Amino acid sequence: MELIRELMPHAFIGVDVIVGTRGEEERYFEECYQFLESLPFSQLHVFSYSEREGTAALSIEHAVTPRDKHKRSQRLARLSEERLQDFYRANLGRELTVIWEHGNYDGRMMGHSENYIRVAQPYDEAAIGTTTRITHSTSMRRGPSSIEHIREMTEQLTYYLLRALFGLLARLPWVVIHALCHATAFLIGRVVGYRRAVVRDNLSRSFPEKTIEELRQIERDFYLQFAYNFLSTPKLLHQSPERLTTEHFIMPDLSPLVEAAKEYDCVLVALGHYGNWELFSTGQIQLATIGYSMDQVYRPLKSKALDRLFAEQRQRSAHASSPGDKIARHIVEYVCARTAVTGSSPRSRTKPRIGHATLLHRLPSTSRQRSSTASSALEEVPPTHLLLRH
Repeated sequence: MELIRELMPHAFIGVDVIVGTRGEEERYFEECYQFLESLPFSQLHVFSYSEREGTAALSIEHAVTPRDKHKRSQRLARLSEERLQDFYRANLGRELTVIWEHGNYDGRMMGHSENYIRVAQPYDEAAIGTTTRITHSTSMRRGPSSIEHIREMTEQLTYYLLRALFGLLARLPWVVIHALCHATAFLIGRVVGYRRAVVRDNLSRSFPEKTIEELRQIERDFYLQFAYNFLSTPKLLHQSPERLTTEHFIMPDLSPLVEAAKEYDCVLVALGHYGNWELFSTGQIQLATIGYSMDQVYRPLKSKALDRLFAEQRQRSAHASSPGDKIARHIVEYVCARTAVTGSSPRSRTKPRIGHATLLHRLPSTSRQRSSTASSALEEVPPTHLLLRH
């Protein structure tokens, strides 16, 4: 890097960093952080480590918790932002060649210079795909900086306000939460009428044999469940996963899954969209007894604050959370790793359909819990990929 800086003082140097690998104790991360601080990079591209079946890394002790992965990723992200701003300041006043890109962002268009500085100018459709010589200034840096800054600050504020609200709800006694849920259900169902026309249309189509009063009771139950999903989640998530699975989960008979895994490379389990999916990842504790680890597939929310908050919740027990638009690559990597380990090829008829889903992978035998008979039953079963689609 020093040589690059010497020969090309204004070069943009990006560095990929994977954080939270197995064996990454706190002292090792600190050493990595100090090493990165000593390098003259322009920006870091930070990835959180996720485990893959069949890799040698699974034999390494000390798995980093999702919480620690997030904290370390955020720390590296702050270092990256500091360096990026230093890089921009070092290029102020320089002439740059910019190629203008598609997209209209509040009346402005974006472009990148030859050393990857993102700039903006008033939108001009004729300029798309053309190059321009400009003098770099703070008003052009990174597009509409004032708008982006306001949005970032708003998202940060929203995130911390939501965390505070969740913390408050978690400390309320259950009797208060029950009362809040009933009051909220009444407000959204009877007063506001949130999507009431859709709910009633769906119910009348699903239960044509039921009376109006019976349908109205199901409707009231739906809104009550809807309220519980939001208002009880913070309190439940402040309990340990072990307590959640023993006191709040009713686990079905998993023997059909064990039997299906003996016969098929891929198993599709369809579940009703009823219940609290934010808590579903805690089911990993039970699933581990029959040899599965679980990755959740989700659709990122438009609100970065909500997306970050729910992602933190989902990762409490699951190995990873994968955005829906990345799941095809995720499955390809899984199949490739499986093929490399077992020497077998996936069956051609296995073409899983992907929706909002939870992925369950066979754990390597060295890391399975062997206390149950179900675990023993899986000892000779080839690795299986299970999709729970909901």
